Amino acid sequence: MNVRIDKPALILREELARLAGLEQRTGAVPPTALGYAGDGTTKTFACRAGHQPGVVWKDGVMQRQGPGDAYVVSYDGFTHKVVFAVAPAVAARVDILQWRV
Repeated sequence: MNVRIDKPALILREELARLAGLEQRTGAVPPTALGYAGDGTTKTFACRAGHQPGVVWKDGVMQRQGPGDAYVVSYDGFTHKVVFAVAPAVAARVDILQWRV
């Protein structure tokens, strides 16, 4: 039995343009990107104050959030932090799309 699942590709540039247009109509603040480089030992990456993580990528691959998945989000009352289950490798690119709270 063969199963074929077709899902259209998500073009991030178009999605961000759509969100920017939404900002102009609603006054909402668009998301901002935050980039880090892995060092092989650091598992926790902080968002800017007043922001929370939306989408997280590691080396260009979107990561799943939740216990038992790639990462969880912690909040200490001041900053949101992305905590990976396994530290990203040396020079691995970690990108966090963060939203203003």
